[in-house]
Amino acid sequence: MDIFGEIFLFFILLFLLGTLFRFALPAIVAIPLLVLEKLKKLGMPKWIFWILGSIVVWGGVVGCLFVIAYVAEFFGL
Repeated sequence: MDIFGEIFLFFILLFLLGTLFRFALPAIVAIPLLVLEKLKKLGMPKWIFWILGSIVVWGGVVGCLFVIAYVAEFFGL
């Protein structure tokens, strides 16, 4: 594959990453964050809420990156 094809695929993968962050990431992290909100209302300390929330969100981001890596491997990049 020439350099122009690789650049084209790179921009397609960036578009896919943006689409995943826009639409899939909220769906991935919605249920765990709802559970954390319920636990927060039951008296969970705020610092534990922030740590677990960060783990949930960054786990979703890493999941989206794994999807991009799989698609890139499919295209042979």
